[in-house]
Order: sequence, then C-alpha cells, then structure tokens
Amino acid sequence: MKRKKFRLPRFGLGVAAMFALASPVQAFQRVEFSQNVEVETVVTGAEGQRKISFAAPETVVPGDRLRFTLQLDNRTSESAAGLKFVNPIPPEVRFASTDDLAGFSISVDGGKTYGNLAELTVPVAGAGPRAAGADDVTHVQWVLPEPLAAGAVKKVTFFGIVR
Repeated sequence: MKRKKFRLPRFGLGVAAMFALASPVQAFQRVEFSQNVEVETVVTGAEGQRKISFAAPETVVPGDRLRFTLQLDNRTSESAAGLKFVNPIPPEVRFASTDDLAGFSISVDGGKTYGNLAELTVPVAGAGPRAAGADDVTHVQWVLPEPLAAGAVKKVTFFGIVR
C-alpha cells in the first residue's frame, strides 16, 4: 500500500459560526475553535478482546480510520446562540460516520445544501440523478439546537476512512 504523509486539514476557514452577540465578527473573536485528527488502531488481545486506541497520525495508508474532533470553547461571559459548525471533508478522506446526530447534516454539493444522506442525490451526466453515498460527502454540518453557555465547551466527532 502507498503510505501518505498526513497533514491536518485546514478546517478553520470552512467553519461558520453565527452568534446572538454584538456582531458575528466580535463573537468569533471571543469563541475559540480547535480541531484534532487521530488515527484509530485496533489491537486484538490473546483472548479475543479488542482494544481501540487513537494517536496523532504521522503517515496513513488507504483504509486507515481517522477520528476528527471539533471543539468550540465559549470564552465569553454570555451564551452564544445560533451556533453552527461547517467542515469540509478532505478529498483524501471518505466520510464514514458520526455518533453526534443532534443537528447533524451533510452536503454532497460543496456545501451549498445540506440534508440526510439517504435523501440526497448527485447529478449524473446524460442521465437522471443517483442516490448519494458516503463517497459523495463534501461537507459535514452541525447546527447546535441549544445556546452554548458562557464558559462552556462543545465537541463533535466524526470518522473518515483514508482513500
């Protein structure tokens, strides 16, 4: 298998955040966004028990499973309402799953529209659209249903597979 040097995707520019504070620009300056990407390792013990661990990737190979953790820290003295994460999926990665389903949706058209994967379609040249699949996902999005309290932290996680 071909080994790939892994670089942390630049999600920061793709993250949209809107708040019910003085202005979106001021709010963004007072709310801190961070991200972490780790590669999953599964080890099966002598008695068949599986142990899953995560570590920072140096190199990855096709088929490696990655965990992307996105975090917002509200370092303001006010709650932040209307908060939304929008993150592109790196082209070298196929979206796999998330357990954080509250407010979650995906895009297959470069972030123009969002919905549930089962409901989305992609155009096919010379034919009608086909059902979208995991390989078609270009962006993930979480719209937080509740305001993020002053001093609170919100994390969301999704998984991807290296192509």
